[in-house]
Amino acid sequence: MSDFPWLTTLWVLPVIGAAVTLAMPAARRTLARAVALCFSVAVLAVGIVVAVLFEPGGEQFQFVEAREWIPAFGAGYTVGIDGIAMVLVLLTAGLVPLLILAGWHDDRVFGGAPEDAAPTRHAHIYVALTLLVEAMVLVSFVSRTSCCSTCSSRRCSSRCISSSAVSARAPPTPRHGSSVRARP
Repeated sequence: MSDFPWLTTLWVLPVIGAAVTLAMPAARRTLARAVALCFSVAVLAVGIVVAVLFEPGGEQFQFVEAREWIPAFGAGYTVGIDGIAMVLVLLTAGLVPLLILAGWHDDRVFGGAPEDAAPTRHAHIYVALTLLVEAMVLVSFVSRTSCCSTCSSRRCSSRCISSSAVSARAPPTPRHGSSVRARP
């Protein structure tokens, strides 16, 4: 696998697309939709590349990116993808272009209003929010618990992520009125 940050690119692209479409004037509805569609298709392309490079028999978490953010608090940025998340990422990346296409004519004025009336909805806001939701969903599928304090390395392996997730679990707390004996 390459060192290119595929998963970061996957969720940052829709954020950039949302910013670009929000910066467009409301009168440029068709251009805003086209730009949003291009960004969503680019996200789909990145998702397909990640799926092609994904090794089903390989490590549990692949394309892992781990960066320390605030070491004093143990905060960091860690993303990685497993098989289930891969399917969900592809499903999300495939549905968003269809969603944008389905809403292509949503701002038409229906009823007795004249054809030259101003639209009641702003297309650039609609597609920008759609891209932002896509980014949030994708980042939720690929985010992982930080493990850099466990393994003291900048590039964590899947074993590190798995062991840190297991060790981070708190022991069960006893219910009120129940007794718990310590095992020898």
